[in-house]
Amino acid sequence: MSIKKDIFLWKKCPINQILILIASYYKDEIKLHFLEDINSSDKKLILSFSPTKTFPLIKEGDTYFSGTLPILKYILNVHPEIKQIFMGTSLKNESSCEMWLNFISNNIIPIVTEINCQLDGEKPFNNETLEVAINDLIKELSTINEHLKFRTFLTSHSVQICDLFLSILLVEVYNKVLTKDLREKIPNVIRHLKYVGNLDMVKNVTGELKETDKRAEPKPYVEKKEDENEGTQKSKKELKKEKKKEFQKEHKKEKKDKKDKKEEKKEETKEEKKEETKEEKKEETKQESNENKP
Repeated sequence: MSIKKDIFLWKKCPINQILILIASYYKDEIKLHFLEDINSSDKKLILSFSPTKTFPLIKEGDTYFSGTLPILKYILNVHPEIKQIFMGTSLKNESSCEMWLNFISNNIIPIVTEINCQLDGEKPFNNETLEVAINDLIKELSTINEHLKFRTFLTSHSVQICDLFLSILLVEVYNKVLTKDLREKIPNVIRHLKYVGNLDMVKNVTGELKETDKRAEPKPYVEKKEDENEGTQKSKKELKKEKKKEFQKEHKKEKKDKKDKKEEKKEETKEEKKEETKEEKKEETKQESNENKP
């Protein structure tokens, strides 16, 4: 019986979405935890277990390791029957899949990440940087375009893990920046994407392919404010909790101050009464002394 695996990853990140797709074949054996639903302090704690201090991260028993490709290769190797679906049965086909996975990881992912960050407001927008990234992407995709000239898929006669990985990464870029003039430069890649990207298993994690003739407008960049003590962005829930604590602290202080003032007043009244009694006794002694005089 296999040990339960927990994967911590970003649901909306194209690089992580391949893991969501593959995990659906593992039923209850793999539990996905989406980082969008986890508060910043818990994220920081989870990240401390990552050997590379990055996400995605897998936990199995006492073992932790990170990175999309290492996690992908590991979970595929856990069940050979699932691996055969996505990498074929021959060593040649598996090696070919590995080759394309490495090419996509090294040559496509950094560029796609830059384009998405520029358009999603993850960093200050720079039109020149975006133009360079788009041109670099078309250049890298031209290699794949040439390879697909007389092929339907990257490695065999059916959809493999490398086809899925490539398509998942390109959906967002296709919807935002691949205008007609760019699509015409890589027709075989577009043909491949339109087939694989429209499979239900892909659409379930990426959403629909939407052809565009106009580049998407970049979202405004909003600098993330970090907590001075923890160095992590605080959630609304945490801020609310802190405010409540501050309020309770203030309320406690006010209560204490009131009590102290009451006690002070009590003491003052006591002292005043003491003084009055003293004065009265003094007066009485004086009167007695006068009465005793001849």
